[in-house]
Amino acid sequence: MRLDNPVQLYNYINKCRKWIKVWNPQSYDSPKGQFSLTTYNILSQNLLLNHLYLYQDNIKSNLMWSHRAERLKKELLEMNSDIFCLQEVHMENFKSHILPSLIERGYQAVFKQKTGPSQDGCSILFKRDKFIFKDSREVEFNRRDISNLLDKDNVALLVKLNPIGFNNKSTDTDLVIANTHLLFNPKRGDIKIAQLRLLLAEIQQFARTEQCLSTSANRPQLDPFKLKYSPIIFCGDMNSEPSSPLIRFIKDGRANFNGLLSGDISGQREGIQRGRELLHRELMLRGIGTNSCYKQQSGIYNCDAVASTSADFSVQNLAIEHVFKLASAYPAIDEFGKKFYSMSTYLDIGFVDHIFYSFKHENLRLSAFRQLLTKRNLNTIGTFPNSVLGSDHIALSAKLTHVFA
Repeated sequence: MRLDNPVQLYNYINKCRKWIKVWNPQSYDSPKGQFSLTTYNILSQNLLLNHLYLYQDNIKSNLMWSHRAERLKKELLEMNSDIFCLQEVHMENFKSHILPSLIERGYQAVFKQKTGPSQDGCSILFKRDKFIFKDSREVEFNRRDISNLLDKDNVALLVKLNPIGFNNKSTDTDLVIANTHLLFNPKRGDIKIAQLRLLLAEIQQFARTEQCLSTSANRPQLDPFKLKYSPIIFCGDMNSEPSSPLIRFIKDGRANFNGLLSGDISGQREGIQRGRELLHRELMLRGIGTNSCYKQQSGIYNCDAVASTSADFSVQNLAIEHVFKLASAYPAIDEFGKKFYSMSTYLDIGFVDHIFYSFKHENLRLSAFRQLLTKRNLNTIGTFPNSVLGSDHIALSAKLTHVFA
């Protein structure tokens, strides 16, 4: 039975979306160390209007921006997360209808619009009383100078924050937040891998806490796997399922894509067993090693790994790796073995939004996550956007603890 009454729908969603505790932060002495983070694809209105066939079962008034804006604003204010990572942010609509309320609540915002004609992009917002803004970096994926696969207008945004600790003082350890929206096309996992590896190379530079640059003729070849990095939270709409080769690459730190079709890489239903076999030359990104780190940029040496530079590609070897130890804040299933989902349209449902974090970093711990929805929940809720939810995605939220040194 589907719920139509807005009050019943609101109560049902909140009942389903309970917080699941995974770690006890009370074992540390810093109550101010805990913070919350939400990643949310808020569905840009221009993209909705360009893909109305995905919402043919929705009540038309629920698709109007005036209604959606109020519901999205209500959602964000009720979540009250210390950090928001948003995708499909229509810059003009968001800044005029939603951002003023968030600024009034104490948030500071950083934006990155897609390249090309698109009006949407990514944004990171954070509470000014919890974090000091240190730095940001915009990442554009339309980079044909690196690979012919990098010809799309997707982007990413990196922000470096310094958590405010005891007596409102900053700490010695910065926090790096990475937010992105990878290409949707289910058959083009080859492009998604190229976008991801470019982003990982940018994060590796941005998050490094010790410099290895040298002005001497004999520049040191330091292994990036042995360098120190700030704790990282990497999130967004990856357009990839939890069991897909792309997500396993993020979590395992290595993968071999030999023999895979490009449509198999992201695990999306419409791409499975479609596309073409990935070629070894397509994983070769100019200036980026097999370890997904920059070898050289703007004439500055950037510490490519000694071990990885000797590993040449071959037809049989499509192996790549990255330097980070990342885990997902979310399991793929609930306590009863039912699959979680983070988006739903007329044509498909999926779990394509993710939060990853540096699970082995001494300064970062996962405390809890807010449960997603199962297929049974989705059947009860019906299509969305609806009278409660402003997007076709569900927000992912996690509580983490910054362990002060």
